[in-house]
Amino acid sequence: MFSTYCNLEEDQAIRDRISATYYSDGNEYVKYWDSSKPQLVNYFRASGGIYSTPLDYAKFLYMWLNKGEVNSRRYLSEQSITKALTPGDLNDKYGFLWEVGQYFGHGGSDGTIAFVLPEKNIMVLYFTQSRATHTTEVIKSLILKEFGLDEPYQYIRGEFGVNYYNDYTGRYKNSQVELEIITDGEYLLVKIADSPNQLFYPSLTEDFFFHEIMDIQLSFLRDSSGEVMSVLIYQRGETIEFKKIE
Repeated sequence: MFSTYCNLEEDQAIRDRISATYYSDGNEYVKYWDSSKPQLVNYFRASGGIYSTPLDYAKFLYMWLNKGEVNSRRYLSEQSITKALTPGDLNDKYGFLWEVGQYFGHGGSDGTIAFVLPEKNIMVLYFTQSRATHTTEVIKSLILKEFGLDEPYQYIRGEFGVNYYNDYTGRYKNSQVELEIITDGEYLLVKIADSPNQLFYPSLTEDFFFHEIMDIQLSFLRDSSGEVMSVLIYQRGETIEFKKIE
């Protein structure tokens, strides 16, 4: 992997190969970093701390697909590979920092995703350089559906009047992230800073919504008086709660 770096060298030829990165601002993408600036994370870190190419990362995935060995050279033991790709006790969709199931892989901090379909002997790499884009998950969902793997449950969309959605709108927060939920009277939109809005349809179950494409659901909780007090977000085997703050 000769085009993979944790610390950027001062060699301009290397810096010239590194793509700029962007974040979503409404319908526009705004550049927030390019290689003329100091790197944002200047130490080894899996999220945002590695610069690489699809070809180099494909070599890395091939090592995992090939049980830790490449060209008769062993990098990881088969036992380590098996253990890392086995679901853990706390989350049946994660091993050791890999999403696992009938595929294994993961997304990155700036619009990248790479995963392997072992039974099909296929690797998929999609790098966009756009922070918090949801197209990476769309690509994964479409490919898994095409091969009949891990297809999410198909919810039936409910039909409700405009006023049905008003209870759910507002600002929500947990210890790390704040989000806003709005509506146009037909669905909910979840807004998070520097991220594209995510669209959710109502299901036939009251207070339960599902993403238009990805395997993500929202479940709203009410207090004893019937007022919405929080929302649970289900994604990748995890449940995250956000308290309503206004």
